[in-house]
Amino acid sequence: MSKILIPSSGPDDWKQFLAQPDLHWAIGYSARTLAHARESATGLPTEIEAQMSSAFGPGTLLFAIPEHKTPLPGGKRESQSDVFALVRHSSGLATYTIEGKVDERFGPTVEEWLIDASPRKLVRLRHLCDRGMSG
Repeated sequence: MSKILIPSSGPDDWKQFLAQPDLHWAIGYSARTLAHARESATGLPTEIEAQMSSAFGPGTLLFAIPEHKTPLPGGKRESQSDVFALVRHSSGLATYTIEGKVDERFGPTVEEWLIDASPRKLVRLRHLCDRGMSG
């Protein structure tokens, strides 16, 4: 896959990045709703800005990538986030992966996800925990 980012000319440009565009691009679903919300916004969503600011001070969105894929060990495919954001804070740059939901759960919780966990799930979780401890 190319590492070249193509600017968006509107919400419909986000559809091409979905894993299952025909299934996930519908009114009332998070992918389409998030695309329309982000394209009409001028900065970070207020809820996200509040979380970031409490930890790092006010931030400025430099760019966002819809449906960003992150390779993780132990998985059959990449993990896909609704939005990847690069944000500048007075203390430096920060990256965020953001999930949006409409009428869906954020779950399962990690505790629920670990019930009868496969070895691959454990590898992914260990990788994420190790990254959090080192960064």
